[in-house]
Amino acid sequence: MKTLASTAAIITGLTLLTGCERQYAKQDFALENLGPPSVDVTGTWTASWQDPKRGATEAFTMDLRQKGTNLAGAAAFMDANGTKADVTGQMSGTKLRLLMSPHPTAPYHATPETTWLGTITNGTIAGTWYFHGRVDRGYASTGPWSASPKPATGAISQDGAANGNQPIRSETNRTSSAAGSRR
Repeated sequence: MKTLASTAAIITGLTLLTGCERQYAKQDFALENLGPPSVDVTGTWTASWQDPKRGATEAFTMDLRQKGTNLAGAAAFMDANGTKADVTGQMSGTKLRLLMSPHPTAPYHATPETTWLGTITNGTIAGTWYFHGRVDRGYASTGPWSASPKPATGAISQDGAANGNQPIRSETNRTSSAAGSRR
């Protein structure tokens, strides 16, 4: 009995010394049933996530497709590895749960799968991410994230002015043949 208590104390001490983070699994995250989705998140989202342990913020984009309560798509991270991930998930009311499964990027080892929980408020998503399994030393296993819809290319601002991303066509300034000629 004394040996078991000593072993537990040693493991606890080592965990504190090495800074091990809690390990999460997919099964840890159930989506609360709030009824059918109250918004459609289909589209491209610009997002960022923070690692509070490293004090780092990294950007990524997500292309999401929503069909009923189910979500699918892809993510591209603006990190040194150029990480890409498949995205699956569910929605209920204004809540969503995404699972990102990164593609291994040589010469780096695979990034762990990550669950992203979020709430949609005023057209933006804010929530918390959770790495699954063991996390590399010096990295957090959870932290905040947020996302906003990416503006459409060629969109018109609320005052009706072009945003500068409008395609330029040669026929825009041509006189139509129906306008006639004034010679």
